[in-house]
Amino acid sequence: MLHAQFDHVIERHASQISDEEIINWAALKGFSQSDIDESLKYFLKIGIGFRELLAKGLLSEDQQECYYLIGINWYGQWVYGLIGAIGFEEYWTQKIKKHEDTLEENEAELKRITQAIDFNFNPVMLTYKDENAVNMAIEKIALSPFTHQFVSADGLEHCFWVVNSTENIEEIKAAFTNVEEYYIADGHHRIASGSLLAHEKLNEGGNYTSFISMVISASQLQMYEFNRVVKDLNGLTDLEFFEKLEGFFEINEKSEPIRPSIKFEYGMYFNQKWYHLKVKDATQIEPYPLKQLDVSVLRHFVLTPILGIINVRKSDRIAFLDGSKGIEMLIRMVDRGEMKVGFTLCPPSVDELINVANHQEVMPPKATCIEPKLKSGIISRLLSN
Repeated sequence: MLHAQFDHVIERHASQISDEEIINWAALKGFSQSDIDESLKYFLKIGIGFRELLAKGLLSEDQQECYYLIGINWYGQWVYGLIGAIGFEEYWTQKIKKHEDTLEENEAELKRITQAIDFNFNPVMLTYKDENAVNMAIEKIALSPFTHQFVSADGLEHCFWVVNSTENIEEIKAAFTNVEEYYIADGHHRIASGSLLAHEKLNEGGNYTSFISMVISASQLQMYEFNRVVKDLNGLTDLEFFEKLEGFFEINEKSEPIRPSIKFEYGMYFNQKWYHLKVKDATQIEPYPLKQLDVSVLRHFVLTPILGIINVRKSDRIAFLDGSKGIEMLIRMVDRGEMKVGFTLCPPSVDELINVANHQEVMPPKATCIEPKLKSGIISRLLSN
């Protein structure tokens, strides 16, 4: 099911749904009136509105088995992802590997929402090591006329193919038999909560056995860093701060903003000046995938021992800025005095993510931002009629 502006259309339609409709729908999905808080009420409207839009023909439903290929012009580079259903069995047997921890309360809430709306509208994004047969199958489709084309609200051009010919479907299935492992790029909580609901449905005799996913090859993932800004110097003077940094880094002042592209090198914005920081002795860094991450190195050498930040998840002295949006916010926050110092990091690589996942470890908080993400609602799937 495809709609370029799904979010706006369904929210506008959902606003017209009455409380009586909500209560009746909730009862069908196993919720009592006392269960309906404001959050669940919003999503119940979405579930009702989705089906009403479908009934009115404002969403198109494919009646036969198919895949979908989406092409996204990510700022001049076309990236292609294949969308289809993948069995939870692959997740349960760890063919699909994770690199993030999930919170039980978030899993439970997402499970409740999925049960309420009774459809998937936000595919989990998976990646895999490049496989030539898969690349060839996708390229063949991408060279054919697309089914739809649109520009999303953020100005990104999208091309879309409905892949429903028996020949193409069989080629794709055969190609993906060569893919031994998948890695979650985005959607750890969605797949974990879906897994909980799938187990519950299976125990009840239901057939909710798969989830929708966009799979994209590792070479196409756009990896961005999360930069760090810190409110204070942990009681140190500027001179003391620099003296401690010099114990670990070569420090050179620069006239231009720094966005590192080499591991173990950092940019630091401090007192309206930029500094280039390079680890003096990389042999000090333990040779394990998790320890080798730039975010781990910064935490080990700077954030904890110098700036006194022990728990980056809970500290209110540190903030994280999405590197895909540039570094202008980092500069403004330091210049306005909201933060004392900012650090820019080298983006992690897909290989680093894969190594962490293969070692059954998890990435540190705010270690990476992965793009391009599929807009919610472009592809949706009913869980029941």
